Amino acid sequence: MAVQSNNIFGTLATQFSNSDSLFFDSQLSKEAIHTACRALGHKFRERIYSPAITVWMFIGQVLSSDQSCRDAIARLNVWRVARGKQPASTDSACYVEARQRLPEQLLLDLARTSGEECAKQSRPNWLWKDRVVKIVDGSTLTMPDTVENQKEYPQSSSQKAGVGFPILRVVMIFSLAVGALREIVIGKYSGKQVGETSLLRTLLNTILPGEVVLADCYYATYWLLATAWENDFDLVCKSHHKRKVDFRSGIKLGRLDQIVDYAKPKKRPYWMTVEEYQQFPDHIFVRHLRYQVTQPGFRTRTIVIATTLLHAVDYTVEDIADLFRQRWQVENCQARYVGRHPLYLLAA
Repeated sequence: MAVQSNNIFGTLATQFSNSDSLFFDSQLSKEAIHTACRALGHKFRERIYSPAITVWMFIGQVLSSDQSCRDAIARLNVWRVARGKQPASTDSACYVEARQRLPEQLLLDLARTSGEECAKQSRPNWLWKDRVVKIVDGSTLTMPDTVENQKEYPQSSSQKAGVGFPILRVVMIFSLAVGALREIVIGKYSGKQVGETSLLRTLLNTILPGEVVLADCYYATYWLLATAWENDFDLVCKSHHKRKVDFRSGIKLGRLDQIVDYAKPKKRPYWMTVEEYQQFPDHIFVRHLRYQVTQPGFRTRTIVIATTLLHAVDYTVEDIADLFRQRWQVENCQARYVGRHPLYLLAA
C-alpha cells in the first residue's frame, strides 16, 4: 500500500515556493469556489478581491514563509500584470476585509471537495487488502483573543479571563491512500457534545460499509466499536487506556492474539436516548492483539490493538501492526493541515 501524503504536500509546497504568482488558481478552480459560495448563500460581486481570488491568496499566504498580507498582494499583482491588468493597491485593508467576508463554512466545504477529488484519483494498489482506509484524529486551534472569537470559541475554563486564547476543537477524517482530508467538523473546546467522540458521531454517516477506520485509544469505546459492527465497517485502534487487557482469557487466535467479549455498559450515556441505547447489542466481540515496536536509539514500545477485524487468517497480527503503523501518517497530515489552517488567519 502506497501512502502518498508527504509526496503530494511536498510537491505542492515546492512548486508554490518557486512561484511568485497566485499558483493555486490552477489547483482550485474559480468555478468550484464560486459554486461553493452560492451553495452557502454567500452573495458577492466580481471585483479585484472576488471569493476565488481571496481564497487563492489566502491559501498562498498560509503556505508562504513570509505569511504577510503584503507578500500576498505582491503575488496577486504579479498574477494581474501577467494577464494585462492593472496592479491592485498595496494597501492591505481591502484584502483583509475580503478575507473576513469569506464564510467559515466555505473553507470546510472546499477542503472536503478537494479531498474527494484527490481520493477519486487514487489507484487500486493504494488500497489496503482492496479496502478503503480512513484515519480519524482530533486536535485544537488557538485564535487571536478578540471578543468575537471568545464568544464563539471560549477559552479553557481553567484559565482566567484575559490570560487565555479562544480554542477551537477539530476532528478530521483523512484518506490513508492519498493523505487528503475527507471530512472535517469543528466545535467549541469545552461543553456538552463538543468532545472528540461527540464530534466524530456527526461524521459517522460518511464512513461507508466495507471501509476500515484507524483511530487512537480515545476512540476505542464500546459505543464506537458496536457502531462499526452495526454499520458494517471495521475499526482498528489502540485499546482504551482504562480497559485492562488480559491475554490469559478469551478465545485464543495465537500468542498475544485473542477475541474477547465487550458487554454493553449498564449506564446510558447522557447524549443517548433510551431508544438508541436499547438498539445497541448487549455484547460484541472484539479482537485484542499485542506487538512491540522497536527502533534503534529509542525505547521499545508495546502496542495493544482493539479491532473488529476478527479473522486471523485474512488479517494477521503483522498485517494489522503494519496498518496501524501507517496511522502515524495522520500526524504529518494533521500537523501540516491544522498548523497552517486558514481558519486561524480568518479569525485574525
